Amino acid sequence: MGVNSFFDSRILKLSKQQRYSHNLLEVLVEWCKTSHRFAEKRIAWSGTPTALQSELGRHEPLAQVMREWTVPKIAKALAALARNPENGVSFVETDGRSFAICSAKILSESGEA
Repeated sequence: MGVNSFFDSRILKLSKQQRYSHNLLEVLVEWCKTSHRFAEKRIAWSGTPTALQSELGRHEPLAQVMREWTVPKIAKALAALARNPENGVSFVETDGRSFAICSAKILSESGEA
């Protein structure tokens, strides 16, 4: 007798929001909503954590926020997000240090789409 597994979807969502990688996911949601890159129907971006930091730092609405992020922090958060492909972040197969970001998935997972 007993319960093999149980989860409350609200508690699970709150638990995921406490992860450090969720902070980067929030930045990516804002980037996808406000960047001309995605307004022009370029629905994907790929590159290294260094390239992402550079791109996000040049994006005026996020420039202030990105001052808190370093390349190692971004790399660690991207790797954590890529472990769950539903987040919209995935590993690029050809290079262990590159990631792909799909704006459509990021926005749909965040409820913004």
